[in-house]
Amino acid sequence: MVNPTPTIAIGGQFMSCATATDENGRKVFPINGSTLVGDMTIEWGRSDMWTQPQPSVLTFTIWEAEPNWLRRIAAQTQMRLATAVLYTREGNTNPGDRYIFQGFTTNVDVKASRQRTPVGMVDGWMVRIQAADRTAFLGNVPWNPMELPEEQMIQRAVRIRNQAAGVGIRQFYFEDHFKTGQVKPLDVKGKTVLDTVNGMYSSFADQYYYEPNRNVVNRIPTGGAYAYVYMMMGVSTDKSVVRLYPFDFPETSGKEDPIDQIPYKGATMGACDLTAELALSSSMIQSITTISCKWYDKPNGYREWTTNVKVKDVVPEALLQFESWYNDGTIIDPIIEDVKRLVTGDAAQPMHPRVRWDTSKTGDIIGWRTFESLTLPAQTLRFITLTGDPFAVALNMMPTWQPSGGTITYGRGKWDITVDLAPSGLKVAPDHSPVTADTIDRTITLGGDNPRHLDPSISSYDMYFVSTRYPNLYAMN
Repeated sequence: MVNPTPTIAIGGQFMSCATATDENGRKVFPINGSTLVGDMTIEWGRSDMWTQPQPSVLTFTIWEAEPNWLRRIAAQTQMRLATAVLYTREGNTNPGDRYIFQGFTTNVDVKASRQRTPVGMVDGWMVRIQAADRTAFLGNVPWNPMELPEEQMIQRAVRIRNQAAGVGIRQFYFEDHFKTGQVKPLDVKGKTVLDTVNGMYSSFADQYYYEPNRNVVNRIPTGGAYAYVYMMMGVSTDKSVVRLYPFDFPETSGKEDPIDQIPYKGATMGACDLTAELALSSSMIQSITTISCKWYDKPNGYREWTTNVKVKDVVPEALLQFESWYNDGTIIDPIIEDVKRLVTGDAAQPMHPRVRWDTSKTGDIIGWRTFESLTLPAQTLRFITLTGDPFAVALNMMPTWQPSGGTITYGRGKWDITVDLAPSGLKVAPDHSPVTADTIDRTITLGGDNPRHLDPSISSYDMYFVSTRYPNLYAMN
């Protein structure tokens, strides 16, 4: 089981989130340094398939004996301080630090507060700090009045990255097969970098995320184009209960750095560890009838052109509109096909109700794979299996989802995580052959004293998605 203590780095100083108590069990604040008070929270993501996620926001409160933050406010140095939250992955498999937040301070409030310390009650300062991730500052970076030339999309992305250099994002990624397409000249007078980032990803009808551990912006992937997959039975190194895992997936767009080439690990949760409201919501956003793309046709003198594609023939209509910088229909057509696959696939399914894993009540998180998946505030190309999920049964789909938003909370030595789950679009092959009582690994049992028994959340419905191609137990480290 996994329960790392995070560290907050702010303004070049590191602060542990560990707590200490006296012999009577009362919390004691150190006289030197800063101490986390209450919960540290990260709000992130989105709760539907089409909304552009807002920047992640970190909020926490510290107590300090010295008025350091009061002095910073007086000196006007409290804003734009580089802020990060990280933890250390232990063990022999990919050890090292992982970032779950990178950004800058945006709000600081200071209030006098008396607290217990090793030398008695001391008058100090309670400081509430908020920080937003790096993308929150793109809207504050202007362009010089100019017109960006006609160029390849990859060249436009490099211009955007270079203009936003002060924000510190390493790279802006999108699908490889769209890199060389030509885009129209663009007047950026009065625009910010955020305007052009939105315009770039809107050119693919995509939204985007900021990934703090890799320090990149990338398009939000959709499940419509994935290969057929299966679930596997796995055992993590810290406990031998058998759980079901999806495949690992490498990021398909952006491979500039070795860290970009590391696959996102498939993770697992069991319904027995979670709480959720038994409710399902749907709206017109899941029933798009027409896709409409405005673009500029270079072969015909940059004539403004609108391509409309009917998805379903029902009334009243529900229109999805976007504008693309591309100036050639040979690029626009495959983009619209991508959008159509999304509209008729993942985006036609309802979102899963938000689930909560409060480790103070149900025990620590199962292994590093699941912990890393639940604490990464970005909708990356990663999947998490939820066994014992009644909504997967009701929707007749693989019980595997994509984390898309929620709240990451740490306080009093425990993690409390809520997560929104988007449809994954993952499917088994038409010739899929599920494991049976005759083909399953005979060392696995339903329970009893055998350490290799199935997690109690696993249902017969879940086991259908385990293939005879993968009948054995696999180490999920």
